[in-house]
Amino acid sequence: MILQKLWKPCRTKSRVIQPLKDGNPQGKYRWVDEELGRKESLVVGANDTLKRKISVLLHDSHMGRHSGVQATIKKIKSLFYWKHMRKDVRNYLRQCGACQRCKPILQHPAGLLQPLPIPEAIWVDISMDFIGLPKSHGKDTVLVVVDRLSKYAHFLLLSHPFTATSVAQLRIKSSNRCLENYLRCMTSEYPKEWATWISLADWWYNSSFHSVAQKTPYAIVDGQSPAIHIPYVLGDGKKKKKKANRGRVERELGVGDLAYVKLQPHGQQSVVWRTCAKLSPRYYGPFPVIAKVGHVAYKLELPTQAKIHPVFHISLLRKREGPAPPTSFLSEDG
Repeated sequence: MILQKLWKPCRTKSRVIQPLKDGNPQGKYRWVDEELGRKESLVVGANDTLKRKISVLLHDSHMGRHSGVQATIKKIKSLFYWKHMRKDVRNYLRQCGACQRCKPILQHPAGLLQPLPIPEAIWVDISMDFIGLPKSHGKDTVLVVVDRLSKYAHFLLLSHPFTATSVAQLRIKSSNRCLENYLRCMTSEYPKEWATWISLADWWYNSSFHSVAQKTPYAIVDGQSPAIHIPYVLGDGKKKKKKANRGRVERELGVGDLAYVKLQPHGQQSVVWRTCAKLSPRYYGPFPVIAKVGHVAYKLELPTQAKIHPVFHISLLRKREGPAPPTSFLSEDG
């Protein structure tokens, strides 16, 4: 019934119509029942509104089910024909709100690697990580402090409760999967004795060879002099950045753009409620971009009820294609 309603307005004036009416063949065209056809398809004239209705019918409805570009074009071509159909259908699907929200981005992840600068000296730049463990000899936490240049580490024991001040004092007195693996191997039979192994773990870690530095942390720290201290090969950081960026693409958003955001299940509910997280859209929004943070992060204008941080990495964002949705940003636009 829907196709019959569309069929009648598909009449078009063309230089081939009159010759066909006169009985002169015109290649692939035919004139049947006052309609211009091409092969088995009905020719659609210069009517952008009608072309869009056809695209909506054979892509958005239950007949199209938001299929991909090739499948949608194949379906439309079986019934209709117009010039530049492939380009028009691609543009329409690119701007489909439902496809943007529910389908993955089939491209390299966005956001080129932004490596931290290499420190100029040891213990100038450090990382800290807290590892919670079962209580052992009154301690239940290990503070792992690692020097970013030499990879030298200190494993410090803590017990709850502790404050930033007490942690800083412990650090002055004196992340980590390697430590967890070590303790798992050495104390799996007696897990409550892990505290007695920390000093040995400290020695083991700092005396082990590190492939990045090509030395042990002890050798780097104890032999810190310009003549023998070679923690990194010149240009090594650039090589790692270049290698990491092979699988990434650079993508930017502008302030004022609308962007969909990919949310983890725990963050979805405060932004928009979904009864079934499994079948929820992959992306939510779109939301306005209100600021650029650093090189690869953007701040979005989230709803007032959202309880998540509004700054997101570019790999979690997808620019809204097409005109802005007519309803609220949380609407199920299509």
